[in-house]
Amino acid sequence: MRPWVFCTGLRYGDASDFTYLWSRYTSSNVANDQLVMLSAAGCTLNQASLNLFLNTIVSGSDDIRPQDYSSAIASAVRSNEENTMRVFTWLQSNVQQTTTTLGSVSPILNEITARLLNEAQITQYS
Repeated sequence: MRPWVFCTGLRYGDASDFTYLWSRYTSSNVANDQLVMLSAAGCTLNQASLNLFLNTIVSGSDDIRPQDYSSAIASAVRSNEENTMRVFTWLQSNVQQTTTTLGSVSPILNEITARLLNEAQITQYS
């Protein structure tokens, strides 16, 4: 139930809700709690919060463990239909940093292509 509550709060909340969740995430020492919050972080519809989340994933900082990168990326792409193309737009400006941290842009591109819903999105993607 907690993942749903966190996700719904971020989906219908604002940047302050994301900031609150992110603060709890970074101060938590419990891996399971962190994974729940990490999966919810991608639910935000706030562009600045989504950018912060994506930038943190590829920054190589200690905030997100390397073994959690793929879960974080999946969360950003899958948690909101609107975020699929937002993540793609973000990726276009952050290819180098993403490649440096993840070794490839393939993990994000695979998530994005699996979520394309219409011809306009496919055209924008190609």
